Amino acid sequence: MPNRLAKRAPRLHLWIKIALLLILISILSVLAAGTSAIVTQYRALIEDTGGRLTTLAHLAASHLSASDLDSLDQRATIDSQAYQRVHSELRQMIEAANQMPAEQIAREIQINGKTAGRELKAVYAYTLSIQKDQLIYGADAFTPQDQANFEAPGTIVDDPAQMANVQKLYSGLPQLASEPYTDRFGTWITGYAPVLDSQGHVAGVVCIDASITFIHNQLIQLGLRLLLYTSLLMLLSAVLASFLARKITHPITQLSQQAVLIGAGDFTAQIELSTGDEIEDLATSFNLMAGQLQTYVADLQRTTMEKERIESELKIAHTIQVSMLPRIFPPFPERPDVSVYATMIPAKEVGGDFYDFFLIDDDQFCFLIGDVSGKGVPAALFMVIAKSLLKNQALLGGTPSEILSQVNKMLCADNEQSMFVTLFLAILDTRSGQLTYANAGHNPPLLARRGEPATYLQPRKGFVLGGFEGVRYTDEVLQMQAGDTFCLYTDGVTEAMDTDFALYGESRLLDRVRESASKNEKEIVRVIQEDVARFAGSAPQSDDITLLVVRYNPS
Repeated sequence: MPNRLAKRAPRLHLWIKIALLLILISILSVLAAGTSAIVTQYRALIEDTGGRLTTLAHLAASHLSASDLDSLDQRATIDSQAYQRVHSELRQMIEAANQMPAEQIAREIQINGKTAGRELKAVYAYTLSIQKDQLIYGADAFTPQDQANFEAPGTIVDDPAQMANVQKLYSGLPQLASEPYTDRFGTWITGYAPVLDSQGHVAGVVCIDASITFIHNQLIQLGLRLLLYTSLLMLLSAVLASFLARKITHPITQLSQQAVLIGAGDFTAQIELSTGDEIEDLATSFNLMAGQLQTYVADLQRTTMEKERIESELKIAHTIQVSMLPRIFPPFPERPDVSVYATMIPAKEVGGDFYDFFLIDDDQFCFLIGDVSGKGVPAALFMVIAKSLLKNQALLGGTPSEILSQVNKMLCADNEQSMFVTLFLAILDTRSGQLTYANAGHNPPLLARRGEPATYLQPRKGFVLGGFEGVRYTDEVLQMQAGDTFCLYTDGVTEAMDTDFALYGESRLLDRVRESASKNEKEIVRVIQEDVARFAGSAPQSDDITLLVVRYNPS
């Protein structure tokens, strides 16, 4: 079990958790919206640039002659009229798009490389054609003096992407904007438009290239702005989330404090909340619970005190009941002719079983065992009455049957609860060894004669005491021999149950008496008690357990 006094591990308060959750939700929302905006903006800029380039290419294609493009093969030179016409048209197109001379455009590209795309709307203008399954370069907008920006006509272009796009126009596509691509000069988009002959056949393709570096720069600026807005939103969210979280958790904290007070026993603690929601209902329930707990605890205290009083009285009753039964053994140390041992274990604080033994005179020894119907206090009270009446009547004299008849008559009077008692009563003449007994519905006793196995005595079954008036009981006589042992018991022994509700039974009791018959009276009782306890195991005791053993030892 963990040590409750150990230092509690650090933990986050509820309002901090709520605030962090709100901040996280805000940041994720802004990031999701910002990312979506950046992607949307990127696609829009790409589509706009591609559309502008295809428009320029289409405009240039509409001013070019198909025959001029057909002549721009590997034999063409830059001095031919056809090349000059195409070159002039492309030059005018790129200068018109950028509003600056082609020489300046060439210098801008040569000096700034791919970053020139930030200032130029169109960087390259040139033509391509497919001849003998090869992609052939035609004319462009630059002159040999522009050095790296110039490409000789008739050059084979080894670019699968360019080839695929040009083939689409040869297949009949009116115009096309490529997907963004990157080469050693930068990241580009190309607009394509076909040049058609008089028969509607494609003679070549006009290509206009533009750098999209400016788009990336715009996206970077948009991302920086998004980062700034996210930081500001985080700060604002932290303030608002902290305020809202505290507002939500403050009533809960008050409820927690009240719960601590209630747990400490202060049921007068009340909490007033006006949140107008379920928390206010919960506070009302807390206040109602505190009042009900106060009432419950007061009732519980009264009940506990009453229970303790009853338990105390039952303990006293148990002490009184036990004190009424003979407990000193041996009871007659000056009389070795009779030895006795007995015990009674009640199923509750007090029980209905009882036993007794006493000398009526110097020669008459009376012993008895009984079992009152029911358990608890009523059975104990009835037991006290029955035991007192039996002893008093026996001391007045008479046979066992006469004693039982008189006591039965007295018990039946005013017996409104219809309680009864089973009883076995015997009187032993210690001089002659004659045992006279009568049975009032009790379990048959066990008789163990010296040198013989114990057996059950078979007395006549008489009716219980307290059942009906006028019942006649019968005396029976048995001649006792030296060393003979009588074992009397109540049904709490034979009807003891284990956890499977099996009964201890008469045969098991007979076996134990036979095994221990040679022992003294106390040992016989101990053997039986231990065996019953071992048999029952963890099953609760269901009835009082009483044993009485008498042995005749004449001199």
